[in-house]
Amino acid sequence: MDTGNGCLPGDGALSRWFRTPVGFPLKTRTFVVIPSHRLVGRIDAEFPIGIWNLLREELHMKTADSRSIEERGPEGLRKARIIVSIIIVVIGSVIFWLGKGMVAGPEAKTLTVYCYTGMQEVMENAIFPVFQEYWKESHGERLEFIPTFAGSGTITTKIVAKFPAEIAVLSSNIDADQLSSRGVHFIRNRKDLPFQGVINRTPIVMLVADGNPKGVHDFMDLGKPGIDIAYPDPHTSGAGQLGILGIFGSLIHAGADESEAYEELHKIWSNVIEEPANARDEREAFLEGVGDVLITYESNLLRNPKRPQIPGELIYPKTTIFSEPVVRAIRRNVESGQMDLVDEFITFLWSDEAQRKFVDYGFRSINEELNLTRIDYGNIQQPIDLSTFDSPLEIRGVIENVIFP
Repeated sequence: MDTGNGCLPGDGALSRWFRTPVGFPLKTRTFVVIPSHRLVGRIDAEFPIGIWNLLREELHMKTADSRSIEERGPEGLRKARIIVSIIIVVIGSVIFWLGKGMVAGPEAKTLTVYCYTGMQEVMENAIFPVFQEYWKESHGERLEFIPTFAGSGTITTKIVAKFPAEIAVLSSNIDADQLSSRGVHFIRNRKDLPFQGVINRTPIVMLVADGNPKGVHDFMDLGKPGIDIAYPDPHTSGAGQLGILGIFGSLIHAGADESEAYEELHKIWSNVIEEPANARDEREAFLEGVGDVLITYESNLLRNPKRPQIPGELIYPKTTIFSEPVVRAIRRNVESGQMDLVDEFITFLWSDEAQRKFVDYGFRSINEELNLTRIDYGNIQQPIDLSTFDSPLEIRGVIENVIFP
C-alpha cells in the first residue's frame, strides 16, 4: 500500500531489500516516488504494489540470502541487470510524467505508450509528431505522448505488474500472447485488428566487419569455434527470442531433425559472449568492438533520417524469421474518455502516412508497394514467421530449451 509520502511500503525498505539479495553497495536510502493522480492520470491504486511485486517476482530470492552478484554467478548477474532496468525505467518514467504534467496543462490530452526500443527512433521522430499534428487539426486539442521504451520482454513484464500503459507496441505476438496468458485483457484482440495487430515487419539478420573475416554466411556458421556472437538477452529482448526461433527454423529447413537442431543451437549459444538487455544496446556494444557477429533486426542497421547505415557487412541468412511488431490497447488502463484517442492512434498506424514513416526508418511496410521505394532491403530466400510454429507453447518451448537448458 502507499504510505502516504509517495514511497513503497516500509521506510527505506526498497534500498534494504535491493542491497541484501543482489549485493548493491547502496550508501543511502532509495525511494520510488509515485506522482500524484492529477499529474499522472490513469495510474490505479495498485500501481505502487505492482512495482514491488514485479521486483519480488523477477528476483525469486529471499532477503535472507546475502550472497554477492559474483557468488550467484550468471543467473545472479542476469537478475541484477533486470533490477537495474526496472529501476531506470521507473525513475525515468516518474520524472517524465512529472515534467509532462507540469508542461502539458489541463487542456492537453495525454496518451501513455509503452514501446520496445527497436521502434524508439521512428516513434519519437516520426509517428508521434505526425499524429500530434493530426489530432490538433482534427480535434483542436494538444496531445502529449508519455512514452516508455525498453526491451519487449521488459515492457511485457511491466504491464503485467500494472504499470499504466494505455497502448503497448511489442516486437511480436510472442509478448502479446504472454500478456494474455498472465491475465492482461486488450480492448481488441488479435482477430479483431487489421493484420492481426501487425504494424510492420523486419527480418532477423547478421552484421559482420567489412570483408567478413570470420567467413559467416548463414546461421549454420555461427557454431564454428572461435566465433564470438553479440546477442540481445532473450529474457528481456524480443530480438533475442526471435533470433533463437529464426536459427532453429533455419536448421529445420536445412534438413535437421528436432534433436539435431537443438544440439546445433546449443553449440551456437555457447559462442554468445555478450547479452545486452535490448537490440539497441547490443548494436552499440558491437560497434564498440564486442563480438565478431551481431544478430539483430534489419531495421536496426539500415540508414534512416536520423542516422546513416551502420558500418559493416549485412549477412542475410537463406532462411530467417521476420519480426512482426504488434500493437495492443490495455483495457484496464484506458478510461472511457480516452477510447476515441486510443482507437484513432491505433488505426493511424496502418495509414499510408504512418507506413511510409516506417519504411523511412528501415522497417518493411505491410503495404508491399511502399517497400519498392527502398533498394537496400536484402532478399530472404525462405522467410518464416511465428505461424511456422504450431502453437505459442511450441514457441515458448524452443526459447526455453536454449535459455534454461
